[in-house]
Amino acid sequence: MSTSLFPHHQRSSTHSYCCSLHSITLSSVLCLSSHARTHIHAPSAPFCGGEGHSEMIAMAKVLWRVVGASTVDALRQHPTYSLVITGHSLGGGTASLLHLWIHAILEQRDSVCATLDTQTPPTSTHKHSTIPPMNPPLPDHLHPSNVHCFSFGGPPVYYTSHYDNSDKTRESSVDVDIDAGKQQDAKQRDPTVSPGLIRTKQESLSDSISQPLPSHVLETSTHVIHANDCVPFLSVDAVRRTLSQARAVDSYWEAKIAATSYFRRPKLWYARQQINHDRVDLARSSFVEIMDVLDGLPSVTPKDGAPTLFVPAGQTVWMVPEQVDGGSVNGNENGDGTADGVSYTLQTLNPITMAQTLDIFWHSRMAADHFPPQYEKALKSLSADVE
Repeated sequence: MSTSLFPHHQRSSTHSYCCSLHSITLSSVLCLSSHARTHIHAPSAPFCGGEGHSEMIAMAKVLWRVVGASTVDALRQHPTYSLVITGHSLGGGTASLLHLWIHAILEQRDSVCATLDTQTPPTSTHKHSTIPPMNPPLPDHLHPSNVHCFSFGGPPVYYTSHYDNSDKTRESSVDVDIDAGKQQDAKQRDPTVSPGLIRTKQESLSDSISQPLPSHVLETSTHVIHANDCVPFLSVDAVRRTLSQARAVDSYWEAKIAATSYFRRPKLWYARQQINHDRVDLARSSFVEIMDVLDGLPSVTPKDGAPTLFVPAGQTVWMVPEQVDGGSVNGNENGDGTADGVSYTLQTLNPITMAQTLDIFWHSRMAADHFPPQYEKALKSLSADVE
């Protein structure tokens, strides 16, 4: 059973939240949601040894001032309980930063304790200087392994120079087909299967980072994406990459049309319009040409205030829909954006690799798949499969 720590669902200027005790899982759960205007001010700011989304850092601080006392009291009254932070969308991004902040505080506390035990003079580091103090402070008994985070559809919110691979080009020969849940060569892929162009490369976590986060952050956090949700890929850096791609494709087509005779230009224009339609015979050549342009595009160098942010989680779990029993992965049958006859498979991705190599996923359902009912439908389907 759950016991609410507040008499009602609470709302701040940009986030709504609730905090409760769950006696079955022995946990104190802090759940966050948000309003879209939080994301308007997007530059990064120093945070916990790196940089974070400035507005969501501010909201994490505001939320802790509001819910911190009740949360700390609950944890002290129930010392065997874990703290679970969860949120959706911008609430998910704020939850990730709050989780990172708590672990940074706990790591700092343990580091000070170890220094006192060994009588070694303390050293001041940039990482510790960018960790904001928590007020109220965390309870002394709280262990990092008892602080968990599950974020759903959250945007990239954190950056640390420990994984800075900005000098590497973002290029790959593997394309992820979300609609079919398969990987195949981009040039051989049927352009009508999915209009989104996503490129990825396989890379282990150890190859990407060198101690960028408190160790327990990777062990206690999971980020979940549903289908074609675009929010987990949205950042200033991602938008800059998208604009660079759009300019490159426009320049290519303008040059090609200019080099084509006047009487053949309508046919060339018409073939380009078929990329998102069922005319595979006309679209295939245009699709391959565009992929060639994108593959040859140089990487975009991140700017100050707009680094390549990632979700500070140990793993990203992608819920990929598959059509079964006559269902539709586009989910339009029930009138609420959901569909019967659809099952889901899970793909595990590295959040840092995602940030460095995956572009914004353009799809007709890139916004619809972000809404909470879609996540609830997918989670319910996966739970039924387990049972």
